[in-house]
Parts: sequence; structure tokens; C-alpha cells
Amino acid sequence: MPQLDSPDGQFEPFTRGMLRAVAAGLGVSYTQVSSDFSQSNYSSSRLELLETRDNYRAIQRFLIENFHQPVFNMWLEMAVMGGALDLPAYEANPDRFRMVKWCPRAYGYVDPQKEVAAYKDAVRCGFKTLSDVVAEQGGDLDDLLKQRQAELAMLDEMNIVLDTDPSETSGAGLTQVRPGTSADLFGDTQMPGEQAEPEQPQPEPEVINDGEG
Repeated sequence: MPQLDSPDGQFEPFTRGMLRAVAAGLGVSYTQVSSDFSQSNYSSSRLELLETRDNYRAIQRFLIENFHQPVFNMWLEMAVMGGALDLPAYEANPDRFRMVKWCPRAYGYVDPQKEVAAYKDAVRCGFKTLSDVVAEQGGDLDDLLKQRQAELAMLDEMNIVLDTDPSETSGAGLTQVRPGTSADLFGDTQMPGEQAEPEQPQPEPEVINDGEG
């Protein structure tokens, strides 16, 4: 018969086992349910976190497809029929106005340095797009580019150069070479889209006849 007056040495393993069963049923990790990191190291915690986030993303997609999008479609139809929204082309092509972009909650980096480098390589190789990377962080590429453009314009106006500006410095921290600078001292560097000037014909050497055969 178990002793119920005070927990003994079996209480903690029993509780841990129950929490593991609960976590498995919910599709999350044990550490996420119990906040007990004493049984894991960095590698195992990172693997558990990535698997848990994949499960959360699946739930997010399910909610978007089966709840948020249908509710939005019904709201849009009622708003047009009630005159709250003036969309003349809605009757002819309602699917055009139902194509919205959902940005669910994103998650921070587990290892920022390695993950950012991996994203950069994936974009350079064509495995991902900038939109994919920004969307995975819960952002929108259009908003990001507009904000970035405004920041760079403000920096140029104030004559401030940061190493985060790729037009000014490279990834190694070196100054980028621009046309018209040291690499174009003689003005012979052809710009993209610029047509090369046709070469001028060289005059033929003049032959002087001195009358001797």
C-alpha cells in the first residue's frame, strides 16, 4: 500500500512518467509541459523544441484553413452585401478578394548565428525565397522592405554608414566598391544596361611614292 502522508523516492519518477504521457498525447515535448530541463542537454532540448514547433505550425495551418479563412469569407460577403465595403468586382470574382495572407505567430531562433547563415545559404541556392524566410519569422516582406528602405534613406541623409548596409560594406566588413570610385578611375567601367561605344576606325597609314621603282 503506498504511503500517502509524504512523498517518497518514487514520487518524482511517477510524476515525470505521467507528464511524459501527457506530453506525448498533446504532441509536445516533456520539457515544454513540465519546464524540467534537468533530464536533457542542449542538443536534445533543441531537437524537442523543433519538433514541438512543427506540431504548433500544423495546428496553426489547421486553424487558418478550417476557422480563420471560412470566418473571413463569411465576413467579407456580409460586408459587401451590407454596403460596408464597396467592391464592384466582387460578384464577378469573389475569390480574388478572399486571397489573403495569414501571418501566424512565429518563433525565435534557437541558434541565431547558425540559423541565419542557413537561411542565407538557402536563399542563395534557391531553396527558399526572401518571402519564405520573413514569413517564418512572422513578418511580411513588403512591410520589411519598405521599413528597410526608409531606414537606409535616413542613414544616407544623415551621412551614417553602418556595417549592416550591404550597399556600403560586404559580409566581411570591407567597403563595397562602387562605380566611379577607385575601381573606375578612368571611367571605362561599363555599367549594367549601358551600351559600349563603337570603336572608331583607325586611319590607314599614308603611302608616299618617291618615284623610284
